[in-house]
Amino acid sequence: MISKLSKSRERGINPGGVIHVQDWLGIGYGVVLLFFGAAFVTLIAAIEAVHHFGWHKIRPSLLTVYRNFVVAIDAWEKDNRLDEDRDGVADVKQLAMKDRAMRAFFVVARSVDPNQLGEAMEGLTMAYVAVIATLRVKFAQAITLGITIGENLHEFSDFFTVPLLNNLLPQDYRRWSPILAKYGCRYLGVTLAWYIQRFISAIFSSSRGAAALLYHVLSLLIAQQKLDPIMLEQNRSAIMAGWAVVSACGILFQIRSGFGVPFPLNLLLIPLTVVERLLVFLVGVAK
Repeated sequence: MISKLSKSRERGINPGGVIHVQDWLGIGYGVVLLFFGAAFVTLIAAIEAVHHFGWHKIRPSLLTVYRNFVVAIDAWEKDNRLDEDRDGVADVKQLAMKDRAMRAFFVVARSVDPNQLGEAMEGLTMAYVAVIATLRVKFAQAITLGITIGENLHEFSDFFTVPLLNNLLPQDYRRWSPILAKYGCRYLGVTLAWYIQRFISAIFSSSRGAAALLYHVLSLLIAQQKLDPIMLEQNRSAIMAGWAVVSACGILFQIRSGFGVPFPLNLLLIPLTVVERLLVFLVGVAK
């Protein structure tokens, strides 16, 4: 991190403000990771999967889709203004809804490049499969760990959980006691495994968030000529200590908040929550 920042003295000041925009976005990303990373375990894992899969492979596909989307929107808007019969009313407004939809479809089909879109969609599909597979393996490990913990718990607690359930249940339902004890222990094991996963995610996200936050804050100061990059090389120990302190604060905050997002910040992070829930659905439900 310090080496990358030290090289920033060679890039100079960007009068257009692009560096500043990147740094402010990076600061926001770092804050979310630092204090709320455990609340978005699946989303963070997906970002890491994309990073390992190769963002340089995904970015061109996204840019291709975006460029074709812009071209299609421009063609659609021009077609909406077209008045070939010169009656003062746009041709598209004189069509029925079904015909209007078909006309829009053919306008878009003529305006985009199918070869480019095909290659882009192939790349994005490969990335999607890689990310979903990575997430499923990751969380399958947590579930397997939970089941193992549950089975061990059941093995050592069976001698008193079954008699206890027999005393609590009516005579006709006591045959369910071994099954209830077994799956009850599994549930406790999986719950414990998920809590461990959350705790690990809190440590990981806080350390990554602290690094991102410090990097972009220092980068912003350098870009604004308020900090000399040479000072970073001379104060490596202080920067590392600051990273450790900030990371510890993030971990403690996440633990105290129950690995969730407190009100009213949860309202501001609704978009991230929606993406998190969607990823959970894709990983656990969608085939």
